[in-house]
Amino acid sequence: MPATVDIQRFREDYVTPEQAASLTTKSARTWRRWAADGKVFSMSGERGYLIPKHTVQRYIDENTPEQQCRKLINDYINGAQGDIHSGDYSKAIAQSLVVIAYELEKLRQVIVK
Repeated sequence: MPATVDIQRFREDYVTPEQAASLTTKSARTWRRWAADGKVFSMSGERGYLIPKHTVQRYIDENTPEQQCRKLINDYINGAQGDIHSGDYSKAIAQSLVVIAYELEKLRQVIVK
C-alpha cells in the first residue's frame, strides 16, 4: 500500500521560491538557482521546487544586519592578516576600518528604512 501524504502539513512545512523571496531579500530566481545547485535543501516536482520553511528561517536568522556586520568584520580581519604578516600593520588596519565603516553605514541605512 503506498504511503499517504498529509497535504495540509506538507503545505505548512514547505514554501515555493516565490514565497521564500517574499520573506527575504533574495529573488525567487535566486531561491530556484540555489535549489537547483543544491545550495539549499529542496524537493522538486512537476510545478517546481519546494523549500522547507526552516531553511528559509535559517537564512533569515543568519542574514540579519547584525550577523552581516559580524561576518564583514571577521572577513576583513581575516583578509587583513596577509598585510599584518608582512609587517604592514597600519595599512591593513586602515584599509579594514575604511571598509568596515562603509559597510556599517550601508547597514545603518537598511535598518533606518
